[in-house]
Amino acid sequence: IVREKRLTVPYRGFFQANVALVGELVDQVVGMCALSGRETLVDAYGGVGLFSLFLGEQAGRLFGIEGDRESARCALINLGRHGFARAEFFHGDVASVLEHEFLRRRVKADVVVLDPPRDGCGGTVIEKVAAIGPERIVYVSCNPATQARDVRQLCECGYALRRLQPLDMFPQTAHIEVVALMTRG
Repeated sequence: IVREKRLTVPYRGFFQANVALVGELVDQVVGMCALSGRETLVDAYGGVGLFSLFLGEQAGRLFGIEGDRESARCALINLGRHGFARAEFFHGDVASVLEHEFLRRRVKADVVVLDPPRDGCGGTVIEKVAAIGPERIVYVSCNPATQARDVRQLCECGYALRRLQPLDMFPQTAHIEVVALMTRG
């Protein structure tokens, strides 16, 4: 349960380990997305739909992408349970889904949320994200080194880093969660 919303998570699936701070993490992402109700939002590496669940009510259109089949299935359950039956959640490799469902169909996104695993997005995903042309990118990372690499590449694609918000999701360890806001231009 996050902010009074119940989520279904696969038995072996990923979910934020620090349940005491996950609500604050959601608040940071929602705040940085700054949705007005008209935007097309892509939640890449969307897991079980954690961020989609809280952004869906503020987005005009909502798309999620998740590589783990069970997590993607749970995302549809979670979104449906909370009234977001119109949301589309794709199972597959993020770069491939961006290519086939967005670039080839000329679907633009206004806001993209990235929450990749520790190894980050990588060059191909960053190129595809930049190609769909979002005004804002909110990048959540548990690995500042791979986030910095990806942010640098986004800067080379015409984006500017506007804000970084660290969250100590892993107290008394060397690990930190960081939410970054990037805008075009």
